[in-house]
Amino acid sequence: MSGISTATRPIGVSIIAILMIINAVADIFIGFMLIFSAFGDNPEFVNQITGETETASTFFLWFYGAMLIFLGLIFFCWPSWPGLEAQRHRSSSRCSL
Repeated sequence: MSGISTATRPIGVSIIAILMIINAVADIFIGFMLIFSAFGDNPEFVNQITGETETASTFFLWFYGAMLIFLGLIFFCWPSWPGLEAQRHRSSSRCSL
């Protein structure tokens, strides 16, 4: 008989986990960039339909910046929210929400 073998994680799961971490960091970074770009002159973009230059509103920058930061934090804190199945099997929590 062979020895006890340990279960290994499939490579696809590891790749998805790495991509989710990269996505979370990018969301948080871009969210802060959007919020800080509201100070001073707001950024401009070209409307692809009409070809006119439009200025992004401050509300747009603050709202989508906060939403991206929240989304990025969900990737890191979601497994430890109270009431989830993953919480029952853990003794400590990484995020205190």
